[in-house]
Amino acid sequence: MNKPLFALLLGAFALGSAEFGTVGLIPSLGHQLQRGSDELGWLVAVYAIGVTVGAPLLTRWLQRFDVRATLAVSMAAAGALTALVTATDHFGLLLAARALLGANHGLFFSLAMPLAGRLSPRSTIEGMAQVVSGLTIAIVLSIPIMGFVSDHYRWQAAFWLLAAAYALAAAAMWRWIPADAGAREPGAHAAGFLQVASNPRVLSALTKIVLLFGGYFIAYTYLPKLIIDSLGYSQDGANGLLLLFGIGVVLGNHVGGMAAARFGTARTIGFNYALIAVLFLAIYGLVGLPPAAYAGILVLGLFAMSATPSLGHYGIEVSRRLIPGSAEIASSLTVSGYNIGIALGSLVGGAVLRQVGLNQVLVVAAAVIGLGLVVNALEQRADRRLGMAI
Repeated sequence: MNKPLFALLLGAFALGSAEFGTVGLIPSLGHQLQRGSDELGWLVAVYAIGVTVGAPLLTRWLQRFDVRATLAVSMAAAGALTALVTATDHFGLLLAARALLGANHGLFFSLAMPLAGRLSPRSTIEGMAQVVSGLTIAIVLSIPIMGFVSDHYRWQAAFWLLAAAYALAAAAMWRWIPADAGAREPGAHAAGFLQVASNPRVLSALTKIVLLFGGYFIAYTYLPKLIIDSLGYSQDGANGLLLLFGIGVVLGNHVGGMAAARFGTARTIGFNYALIAVLFLAIYGLVGLPPAAYAGILVLGLFAMSATPSLGHYGIEVSRRLIPGSAEIASSLTVSGYNIGIALGSLVGGAVLRQVGLNQVLVVAAAVIGLGLVVNALEQRADRRLGMAI
């Protein structure tokens, strides 16, 4: 086991549990805080806003400090804040804490992804994939675990579990990440935020992230509802499928990292998302045959997030090659791109559901992914022209 990479995986797991596990708390929070589901939805929204805004700002402001120390201290601070929040039922303070925790989430992935690439004994993309696997494991485990704890105790107990996860990750990073690995690379301060954010190729990579990841979330956000309302399965049946789906996500993440290392990042992205679009259309066509659609969703789990490390790696690598010293700023922008895609995908999916119908979210998701694939193909052509295959 590579202990430095495992420490980063623990950090990603804690942050993923904070972001996605809150969804499992919403039913019990509504009862315990006497708040409606629409209000509680802001706990997820402000976290995403914190990630989007905080990732580039904190990365730039803390750029002069040692990476290992920044990661460990920020994780410890997040644990302390999570524990403090349990002392109050004030909803406004809870929202403020969520926004700050989101900003810390953005900072972590901005620094951890390039660091994982440097720590990996094999390829950069496989190191990044191992960090992302912490996030995917959190998606599988955090929602049911935190929901169970909050239902049987109180929401504060779930937050204490989060605080413990943060503390464990902070200790592991300080103990296992080598001190010299935390030193900044030569020229790490050279690039300015606006220089990176205004570069056309970096913007193109970010557009691709928003379209592909956002397109996927147009359908994924409403997948549980589709399983129950359109396919006719019970809540227990939906939970069982989503658990198997999550296991497929974890396995697919590792396979995707190995595929990118062997076949190239852009080709892996193109193949993976083309397959996701085809699966969305297949599931749409098989709605009248629930067992076949059910099987299609299981297959989808294997490819759902397997290109996520590749998307991030591509954006970072394009920026690094064109603008020396820009890897961390580019990483922060890719983190923002993911969360913009999630937010826009959820909004677009909701609009489609209200205006057209539930099943049509699958068709719209496939269409938006198709636009992202066009951008990916144009980028591959530009890369070949510049002799910059990624």
